[in-house]
Amino acid sequence: MSVVPYLIRPGRDGDYPFVLDSWLNANRHTARARELLAAGVYWSEHKATVRRLLRTQVLTVACDPADQDAILGWACTSEPPPDNPDPVIHYCYVKGKRGQSARRCGIAKALLAAFLPHPFTYTHMPAYGRLPIPEHAFYNPERMYRT
Repeated sequence: MSVVPYLIRPGRDGDYPFVLDSWLNANRHTARARELLAAGVYWSEHKATVRRLLRTQVLTVACDPADQDAILGWACTSEPPPDNPDPVIHYCYVKGKRGQSARRCGIAKALLAAFLPHPFTYTHMPAYGRLPIPEHAFYNPERMYRT
């Protein structure tokens, strides 16, 4: 595991353009998104869903400690357990450009640390198949429409 320094902080309004863009572009490689792309509704319909989730759910950001506007990763979730008996992870993203990759540095685990020991629902499949999903996690994409 590489060492990339990072700071976890709450999301801010200025983060939303990057989060929206990275969510839609990374997620478009999943099987479900390819179906929506083929139907011609991904960019309009799913963008509206993601915007709603960003307004109503919790955004947590991992950033460069020296420049908190430099986002390395983020997670959009419900309120975390144990206070929330029905926790949901909508999406988690970590920057992965060649030469600047923050992946494989523990950032996703840090962003989701409150969720991972507990049963939770997730609404989007990982865009990159190497990510381990705990056995106590339940995939339910329809849950994103009830939040």
